Amino acid sequence: MLKADSEGRLGPSAYGRTHADAANVIARALRPHGGLIFYRGFVYDHHMDWRNLKNDRARAAYDNFVHLDGQFEDNAVIQIKNGPIDFQVREPASPLFGALEKTNQAIELQITRNTSARPASSVFSFPCGKRRWISTCMPRAPARP
Repeated sequence: MLKADSEGRLGPSAYGRTHADAANVIARALRPHGGLIFYRGFVYDHHMDWRNLKNDRARAAYDNFVHLDGQFEDNAVIQIKNGPIDFQVREPASPLFGALEKTNQAIELQITRNTSARPASSVFSFPCGKRRWISTCMPRAPARP
């Protein structure tokens, strides 16, 4: 798993490269060994001035990855957070799930005590996750009645 260009960590943009360039160089090295690279698709500039209304953290991953669709190696997987912000209690599905049609994807879920608001117990949380699995965020998904 590789995290780059997010929360103060250097990434490919610091060297004039794209996320596809970064993921692919590692994917090619792993291919002879049957390996996969999970490239984290959650990026944003944590020094962004939030008073500037043109800065949209929810769009950051979409803006960074949508134009790279289809440019990733077959053994590269974009790991997308379930929602576009940062594991909020309630938020829509990440727009990347509907935008990346030619790129392998995996969903990143956070299943911990702090998201269930319970000190040390297990809870049945399928109803919350169900929204992710049945939502029609795919571009060619049939409309629901």
